[in-house]
Amino acid sequence: AIYRITQEAVVNAISHGIRNQPDGKILVTLDDRSDQVELSVIDNGCGFSQESIRPGALGIYAMRQRAGDLNGRAHLDVDSQVGNGTTVRLCVDLSPPQEFEKWPS
Repeated sequence: AIYRITQEAVVNAISHGIRNQPDGKILVTLDDRSDQVELSVIDNGCGFSQESIRPGALGIYAMRQRAGDLNGRAHLDVDSQVGNGTTVRLCVDLSPPQEFEKWPS
């Protein structure tokens, strides 16, 4: 799911954000901490308003669906403003579920 969300965020950034910008850039980071992974895909493209998202827009919908497939252990945030680029951030909790912590050793 993390790979596919990264792929979709980069494709969206290229297709919609930086396509016509000669200085367009995309920064992809993956921060691995002891109990979570944080993915960020940041572009300096044209950005968009939340109101401009078409119903059924597949890119953002697919990313949200994939984050949801991680059994409530992930949070996806898409932050964008017209003229200021877009940031897609995915945080995935890697700590063991509580029911596993109760199992005898």
